[in-house]
Amino acid sequence: MSSKVVVLLQARFTSTRFPAKVLVPFCGMPMLVYQVRRFQQTGWHVGVLCPRGDEALSALRQDGVPVRRVYGDEQDVLGRYARYARTMLREGTVIVRGCSDSPLLCPYLLRDIIAYWQVTSDLAYLGMGPGWPDGLGDFDVFTREALLQADADTTLASDREHVGPAFWKYPEQYTQILFPPPNWVRDRQWPKLSVDTPEDLAYVEDVARITTAAYGEAFTWEQVLNAVASHTNLQQHYEPMNAAYVSQVAQERGDRERVWEEERYGQ
Repeated sequence: MSSKVVVLLQARFTSTRFPAKVLVPFCGMPMLVYQVRRFQQTGWHVGVLCPRGDEALSALRQDGVPVRRVYGDEQDVLGRYARYARTMLREGTVIVRGCSDSPLLCPYLLRDIIAYWQVTSDLAYLGMGPGWPDGLGDFDVFTREALLQADADTTLASDREHVGPAFWKYPEQYTQILFPPPNWVRDRQWPKLSVDTPEDLAYVEDVARITTAAYGEAFTWEQVLNAVASHTNLQQHYEPMNAAYVSQVAQERGDRERVWEEERYGQ
């Protein structure tokens, strides 16, 4: 018998670059509402975890979003997920973490990921392999039991700020596997499809509208990339911004690695 699957999107309203971005209009509705409605197509339970923002939570509930406030440090995402799992989820549950600033995350890709998980025995964690475009491949999958163990064992603040590092940095502790992208995806540089700034929002919304016009509302991640690849205006509009993003990511990755080394070895 297959395990219950729960999709939990992490959301906060205090982004310094783009405050309350998950509530901004996106294709005629708040961005988070748009994302949740896409995931509800899977038939799995979909929930949103927020550390604060009472007015925002009320507005989301009025739109039918199953949102729950989980108290705790905003920088301790691992702890908030574990707190929810400990009190609300039964043993054996498979948890999917998604980011609320990635409105184009694909429920059909997630179905393939879960099928991949289910044919691999005794997994604690599944991560996304290198080469998935930012904003399309932002998933972590793990068991409730592995999450609670990681919460108990993880002490580095940098490992608790996101859920994934508490697993993928410690392969000796957690049986894990990566979900690889197809070669045609891995071998090409794709634009950033997550939302961190108003400029990102305008671009990703353009991508969503063009993809919906071509394929309908239940579009897939492949159709998103087909739309990006076949519309010159999308490529030209985003090329300068994407180059800046690549540089920023490289800088941030280097900064994070230095922090990890300093925290782990006291250097």
